[in-house]
Order: sequence, then structure tokens, then C-alpha cells
Amino acid sequence: MTNNAKLAIAYHEAGHAVICWRFGVRVPKLTIVPAANSTGFCHHEKIIRGRYPEADTSNRTRLRMEKCAAIALAGAIAQQLYKPRSFRNYHGSADYGVAAEMALRTNETERAAKAWLRWLEVTTQDQRREFWAIVDRVAQKLIEVKTLDAEQIRCIIFNVREPV
Repeated sequence: MTNNAKLAIAYHEAGHAVICWRFGVRVPKLTIVPAANSTGFCHHEKIIRGRYPEADTSNRTRLRMEKCAAIALAGAIAQQLYKPRSFRNYHGSADYGVAAEMALRTNETERAAKAWLRWLEVTTQDQRREFWAIVDRVAQKLIEVKTLDAEQIRCIIFNVREPV
């Protein structure tokens, strides 16, 4: 794998992690070590509780679905901001699947779900630009060490030294 490909993966995973931080979702582990079905992974706490969250029409559940979809979209968005030509549709296929599922669960029609997803992409892109310096720091450290834990991520986000 080329260095450019590794960097693209690092930015993708950093995008997920930083939007998790933005929403207060804990990330115990972030990695670019390849596994069976992925080239990297952002392990974050479970956001959606229950088997059929769409049955709960509360604002709280709707906002959790929105967070889940935004986190899923953030990886591809960060990778595309890093280097647009590095992104292929299959890079974010599982992430887009999660976002699409949340869109269909949250909205009553397919048309509304598509509009909701587009709105979420735009707002997530705007946040990604706002937090780009943090995404960059996380991605660069991820390239260096391959795996980050929650404390390391926190130190990078707040730009403080890690405890020795």
C-alpha cells in the first residue's frame, strides 16, 4: 500500500473520530491496521439503543440517529477534503449504508430520506472544515503510530502532550 493510500485511510478514520468528539461520542480505539473487512476502523460507543429505534419517535432518538449518520458520513468527507482523487465509492460503502439506514428510519418517505441525507452531508462538510486542523493532527499521528486510544485522541484534539 502506498503512503498516499495510507494517508487517505488515516484522514478517513480521523474524520470519524473528530465528529464523534464533536458530538460527545467516546472513541476508545482508532486504527489504520488492516483487518478482515476494512483498512481501518473507528471504534466508538454505541449511539443507537434498542432493536427498533424508529418506533421511538422522540427527539432524543431522532438526534441519536442523526449523530450516527453524520459520524458515518464524516470519514468519506474527510478523505475527500484531504485528497478528492483518493476517494472511491467503495471506500465509504459500509458508512453510506449506515447513513442510509438512519435516513430511512428517521424519515417517512424515500424522497425525504434523500433530502435529509443531503442536508446532513452539507452540515457535516461544514463541521469538517471547521475542525480540519484537528482532523489533520489526528491523521498525522495515526500514520505515525497506527492505533490510538481514547487518551491519545483526547490529547491530540486538545493539542496537549500525552502523559508519560
